[in-house]
Amino acid sequence: MCLSPEFFDQREALVRRREAEGDLELEHFLELQGLTIDELYRLGLLEDERECLSTADLFVHQITPPGRPFMDPVEDSQLIFVRWAEIPGFVSFLSRAKAGRR
Repeated sequence: MCLSPEFFDQREALVRRREAEGDLELEHFLELQGLTIDELYRLGLLEDERECLSTADLFVHQITPPGRPFMDPVEDSQLIFVRWAEIPGFVSFLSRAKAGRR
């Protein structure tokens, strides 16, 4: 699979547009919260059902049913966004989950 420069330009434009509307790209959200993607896997909010790994895969994260209220996948752009309206609830959920693991 070969991704063109246009793919990445369109992807970045989508991130800028969605973030201007208040949504946050998942990696940006996690960075702000001091979390890693691995923690979302451990909490069962994301999964990866691939049977073989490929360096061509950008979009490997699948949102599980418990993660769907908070996150919105955009598979054509290989991105996941946290919906602006759900950010406070997601932060609260993650804080409670983090506290429960201590």
